[in-house]
Amino acid sequence: MSQSYSTSFGMGGGGQYSYGLYMNHLSYQLLPPLTLTLDLGFFSPFHSSGSSFGKQQGSTPYGSLVSPRFGLVYQPNNKLTLAFQYTHMRPGMVPLGQSWPY
Repeated sequence: MSQSYSTSFGMGGGGQYSYGLYMNHLSYQLLPPLTLTLDLGFFSPFHSSGSSFGKQQGSTPYGSLVSPRFGLVYQPNNKLTLAFQYTHMRPGMVPLGQSWPY
């Protein structure tokens, strides 16, 4: 398990925005060759003016629980690793055309 916190501030398109993101990266070994990975976090918009950032579907002014990535890693030996991963980027968390940090 590891944790991170990031903030972003910016302006453009006639508006300003700022948000914080607390992310917890979890890894759990289900069976000796199989591991589950999960990112679970809390997205919190601080400020938004003049743009649609923070006003997307599923977003509230108080923040929201997010799980942008999960997957399974199968490693039967040191020479073979198969990883299956699902990544979800919500439109409300990609402000002003920027890319999602995770």
